[in-house]
Amino acid sequence: MNYGEAARRHHRDAETLFAAGRHANADHLYGIAAECALLGILRGSPAARKLFDAEGTVKEPMRRHVNVLWNQLSKEAEGLRLGKAMGRLQQHFSVNPFTGWSVRQRYLSDQGVLIEVTEETLLKHRKAAELCVRLLDDMRPPRTERSEHVERSSR
Repeated sequence: MNYGEAARRHHRDAETLFAAGRHANADHLYGIAAECALLGILRGSPAARKLFDAEGTVKEPMRRHVNVLWNQLSKEAEGLRLGKAMGRLQQHFSVNPFTGWSVRQRYLSDQGVLIEVTEETLLKHRKAAELCVRLLDDMRPPRTERSEHVERSSR
């Protein structure tokens, strides 16, 4: 599993959909991007290694979508050594910005999504996803000259 790459891919696609006026699907992908970014942040914590299996799949109780995962990480941040990370997110959002987000939105009619995804909600999810992805990138270990060379040669 590569939660970081997945987060960035979903975020890029969400931005493309947002620019094209496809707000319902953009909103859905903002939630998925934030979820992947949070899992990437979690996976980077040595204290959280036990929460992932050998393939990198997150295990219970953290195997949740962003609307629940955000709250779980907020509650358990200190024990997982993620207090600073969640603190940075909470500077912008005192409460979970994804409380109203649901993975089930993918099953709704166009009209149903319009009821659930207001412009205010969409912009809040967009900002939160961007912050999650930026935080994930900020927490990435610095690249060495060797790792950059290996990355370029593997393309």
